[in-house]
Amino acid sequence: MQVMVGETSDFEELDRYIAKLEKKIKHLKPVFLAMASWWYKNNMQLLKLKGPGQYQDLAPTTKADKERKGFSVYPILKRTGRLLNSITQQGHSDTVCIISDTEMIVGTKVPYGIYHQSSLPRKKIPYRPFIFNQATVGRDNGWVKRQTDAWVRIMEQHIERSVK
Repeated sequence: MQVMVGETSDFEELDRYIAKLEKKIKHLKPVFLAMASWWYKNNMQLLKLKGPGQYQDLAPTTKADKERKGFSVYPILKRTGRLLNSITQQGHSDTVCIISDTEMIVGTKVPYGIYHQSSLPRKKIPYRPFIFNQATVGRDNGWVKRQTDAWVRIMEQHIERSVK
């Protein structure tokens, strides 16, 4: 059993917790549905950025170009909204959301998303991950800690309800 966010399954703490949970509860789909719902809702924070946030700011020429074309400068990763909509709206056509009793995979089908998400060396587009996990931003990142804590709480609540 695993939890994948984007193309990465690097939530060791969650995977261990889920393995224990799996021994007690066989139907984890309700847990994964609640976790996915939390993930989409929490990603809405990316749409509220009024500045660069944790990202490298845009070059002055890029800011001027966005404004000239009628787009807002911030949030940085929003131009048409396609990418952010795919990770904030569970039913969006570009959303990846696969949930069963044994796995949860959330992410995006937007083809250019990989250029922001990948940490491979680059010349033009700076590294600006939009799917936060231990591989992209590190275990001690506040976003990852909130996500892990929230998902563990969701699992604990499900255990409490299931045991009653």
